[in-house]
Amino acid sequence: MMQRSFKRRSSLNIPLLSRAFELTTAYLADGLYSAETLEAVLKDALGADKHILDLSHATATGTKVGLPVATVSKHPSYRVFTNYNAVGKRAGDQEKNIIKPKDGAGSVPLWQM
Repeated sequence: MMQRSFKRRSSLNIPLLSRAFELTTAYLADGLYSAETLEAVLKDALGADKHILDLSHATATGTKVGLPVATVSKHPSYRVFTNYNAVGKRAGDQEKNIIKPKDGAGSVPLWQM
């Protein structure tokens, strides 16, 4: 899976020119690796038809899983993706950051997370 995910784009096989071409391509494509290839690997590994709030083995056994993530946009922030939500109201801006099935967010494909 790792070999498929992190396979570099093809180059020109000319030492100095290849490196310049690779850097230019990486800059214009916003990365060294193809987004389409990474998405295909994730779909194969996680399943294209599974969604973030689907019942999983972890949920069935009561295992609580949390994945800390960070955004790198103009306004960096942190998030924690979990397979559970507590009951009750949250204070302030915490409530708006929760993905809930009633909001339609449960249909987000797992591979897109």
